Amino acid sequence: MRILQLHCDNISYEATKKEIQSAEDIDPKPVSIDEVVVCFI
Repeated sequence: MRILQLHCDNISYEATKKEIQSAEDIDPKPVSIDEVVVCFI
């Protein structure tokens, strides 16, 4: 398994739909986070 960790000044995303029916309800507004460590697994 590989892990990529990035320290970012900011990151933003927007949820568009639920991937599975049992997932929690989403809030479709854009989200932006400053000074964050992002981990891709």
